[in-house]
Amino acid sequence: MTTSTATASRPGQLGQFGFDPVARHRHVALPSGMVFVIGLSGVSAEKTGAAQAQYNRASDAIAAALAAWNDHTKRSDRSLAAAVRSAEDAPATLSHILEPELATRVEHFVRESEVLVPAAADALAAADLAAFGAVAAESQHLTETLLGNQVPETIALAATARELGAVAASAFGAGFGGSVWALVARADADAFASDWLARHRAAFPHRVQADTLVTDAAAAAQRVQRP
Repeated sequence: MTTSTATASRPGQLGQFGFDPVARHRHVALPSGMVFVIGLSGVSAEKTGAAQAQYNRASDAIAAALAAWNDHTKRSDRSLAAAVRSAEDAPATLSHILEPELATRVEHFVRESEVLVPAAADALAAADLAAFGAVAAESQHLTETLLGNQVPETIALAATARELGAVAASAFGAGFGGSVWALVARADADAFASDWLARHRAAFPHRVQADTLVTDAAAAAQRVQRP
């Protein structure tokens, strides 16, 4: 039985989850007085049509890296996570045996999943917003430079959020469009959202669906009973 992160959410907290195996690692409190502002880039995160090949390329690279690993080591790891955790030198071995494009994909996976996600949770647990912001900035940078699933609009949103004073900001989701979150003080959220949207629409006037949303770290999804 697996637990969806949407149904395991807790108000005022952020959850750290793992996916091999699927498990909740911990929840950490969002520091008091902070809220999220979501910036909708105006670019639909399509997974079909012209975007399908790009989306599949990022996904297929993981499968190809795992296959190369299992062939080289004569192991039968079922996921890249299992492979990189199988030995201390596993990431270095993968980098050595893989072609550059696949090695880059693995480098991103290791940095994001094995280093940055735990570091972000540690920073929040310590209420260290500066450290959390630095982790988010590195995650965004690696997403742009190694994973390569960002578009100009989401890259600009993340950069503009930091310029406007957000504690942290990063694109989220599967990429190739979609949205960016920014963490800001509750007292500044409405003004920040207005300024952020104005800057984005000025830079991308054809993205007429761009918008912003202020939200707390919310409770889990619940079934709605119709009257």
